[in-house]
Amino acid sequence: MAGSDWVGRYHAIRSEIKTININPSIAYKLNERISLGGGVSAQYISATLSNNVDFGTICYGLEAQIPQLPDGTCAAAGMIPTGSDGYAKVKGTDWSFGFNLGAMINFTDYTRVGLAYRSNIKQNLEGSADFRVPAGFQAILDMGIPLFSNTSATADVDLPESASVSLYHAFNDQWAVLADATWTKWSRFDELVRSRFDELVIRYGNPAQPDTVQPENWDNNMRYSLGVTYSPSQKWIFRAGWAYDETPISRTKDRTPRIPGNDRTWVALGLGYRMSDSLSLDAAYSHLFIDDTKMDALDHSTGHQLIGTYESDVDIFSDIFSAQLNYKF
Repeated sequence: MAGSDWVGRYHAIRSEIKTININPSIAYKLNERISLGGGVSAQYISATLSNNVDFGTICYGLEAQIPQLPDGTCAAAGMIPTGSDGYAKVKGTDWSFGFNLGAMINFTDYTRVGLAYRSNIKQNLEGSADFRVPAGFQAILDMGIPLFSNTSATADVDLPESASVSLYHAFNDQWAVLADATWTKWSRFDELVRSRFDELVIRYGNPAQPDTVQPENWDNNMRYSLGVTYSPSQKWIFRAGWAYDETPISRTKDRTPRIPGNDRTWVALGLGYRMSDSLSLDAAYSHLFIDDTKMDALDHSTGHQLIGTYESDVDIFSDIFSAQLNYKF
């Protein structure tokens, strides 16, 4: 999907969302059995979305609607449907805030249950929309049609809340098992307008440029996990785990090349090393197993439809490495 000549180029070329979450938190121990905690999340988000634009088809549509474009204008300019592509890229950033709450209940010295809630975060991205227009179509726009000029853009992204319950049980000083179930309210992701998540709609600074809107219709989903830990000594701990992550996109018509979601199975291995009472290091490796995804994607802005199967081994990073350094004051 990296190239600009692939069959789904009018739906997506590049889709990237990055977040940085700063989450200071505090905890209070009510008694020997119950502890409570909470925190505030300061989240930075950066988004880049790009796709090819079928200016050939758009030209003939404008020719049929705008009186100042006589019949034959697009043909004379060499415009060909699906053969006169341009390019659009939208970028935006924002900072926003949320919160998280948690509780830990120790039923025995060997068994505890955790409860956690993380709020949704409403992001209001601001950035730019850049268009690369073929020369023939640019000459037509120069006739007084104020479309597809570089402009500012805004979008609202409503990242969902989640709630989870977890269980820890130690058989002895060396072996323990863990389990977790997490619910995420992905139904907030209803429309993608390259500017909003509960309705991703990109709004352009150019008042003549229509919003870009793509319905998504996601469902709430569940994630389940099981794990085991082994601690041969006070310094070392080894971890292994499995997780099943339901897709929030259950219908083929709601899947797009930007987010070809499907159920995912995770297998993970990790280890931890305690260097001192204050300093420790954790590292992990995870592999994702994802089935090929069927889709019937309609771009509501242009009418382009993409029907087929998205192969899971294409442009999906299924191997994840992570490392974490911990310091206790």
